[in-house]
Amino acid sequence: MGRTQPARTMWVWSAVPAMVAGGAGLWFWWRTHPSTRPFAQRAWIDAPHPFVTPRRVRHLLAPVAGERMLELGVGSGRYGLPLAPALGPHGLLTVVDLHRDMLELTMGRAREQRLHNVAAVRADGTALPLPTGVFDAAYAVSVLGQVPNPPSALVELRRVVRPGGRVVVGEFGYDPHGVYFRDLCRRAADAGLDFDRRVGSVFGYVARFQVSE
Repeated sequence: MGRTQPARTMWVWSAVPAMVAGGAGLWFWWRTHPSTRPFAQRAWIDAPHPFVTPRRVRHLLAPVAGERMLELGVGSGRYGLPLAPALGPHGLLTVVDLHRDMLELTMGRAREQRLHNVAAVRADGTALPLPTGVFDAAYAVSVLGQVPNPPSALVELRRVVRPGGRVVVGEFGYDPHGVYFRDLCRRAADAGLDFDRRVGSVFGYVARFQVSE
């Protein structure tokens, strides 16, 4: 009995490097193979993320009653639905997602909360079927790293927001698909977005940019 326990302990410790290597390999594979989160992963979207909260997103968006806003990759509505009341009855929040199930879930929750200023559009974030310059602000939380071409998505967000408007991006540092802040700033500048401010840390941040005049 005394011999068996040390042998088991040694076996467990010898397996640790393989487990670490396997986890690192899986993380790297996820990072190099962007894909949108399926409906089955909505629990991850609904889960509380302390570094990228709806309150922080709203703070940087600074919504004003009557404004028109766009959310790219609405998921389950965790960030959009708390924001909609601030736009008032004459404002509008347009939520965009590639998955019909996500849009149906969000719009169902909007009806339950009696939010009448939310509209849904099913579309690819790199080719939005929306007019140019019609929104006062747009935002995307944990989305850019999931699209095959993040720079194109930023260009589209810049296109649909009026000159002087705001584009807000939130990213989780622990997400394999997360976009590093330095990479976001570089891509945003290439898309014609001027950095304004940022809150958060390496574990998660929310950054605001302005559309060049």
